[in-house]
Amino acid sequence: MDLCKKACKKEVPLPPDPPSPPSIPPPLGTVPCTQAFDMITSAVILDCGSPIGMTQWEADHIRRAKRLLSDAGVMSMAELDANTIKWCRLRKGSGMAPQHGQVLLAKSLQGDDFNTALTLAHEIYHQRQYQKLGPARFKCEYHAQYVQCGGCQDREHPIEREAYQFEDRVSKRLDRYLR
Repeated sequence: MDLCKKACKKEVPLPPDPPSPPSIPPPLGTVPCTQAFDMITSAVILDCGSPIGMTQWEADHIRRAKRLLSDAGVMSMAELDANTIKWCRLRKGSGMAPQHGQVLLAKSLQGDDFNTALTLAHEIYHQRQYQKLGPARFKCEYHAQYVQCGGCQDREHPIEREAYQFEDRVSKRLDRYLR
């Protein structure tokens, strides 16, 4: 009994506290490239607001844009339906493909079927790039090119350039279809 009292009273050292998370983002090149891409896109997703469902009008607007792309022969409804498409309060740009199978469209496009369809086509092109390269390689290449061009997300960025060139072809096709 005395042995138990002595052993029970003996202080056992506590494990050290885990290190505090850094208050600033880690320097470039110190995190895996997929994680760096996800850090950028996560900030946008968080800023998108409530994940609550769309209104009927918002859902109908996306359906009209999808139907326009499908009817004009740009892409199949099956390809469009394979993605989750949501409206978002984007601060920059009109769309985003933050994950494989996910597309965000800027709320500023609402009411404009033509430009919603164009942006959707651009973002679905990125989904094709995800498919072709695989999600990890897409994220790494996108991030590397993003850093290389100083944070650009325009035609100076090679992955974006491909999507913009596709968007240009879609614009011409939709113009012909709607005439």
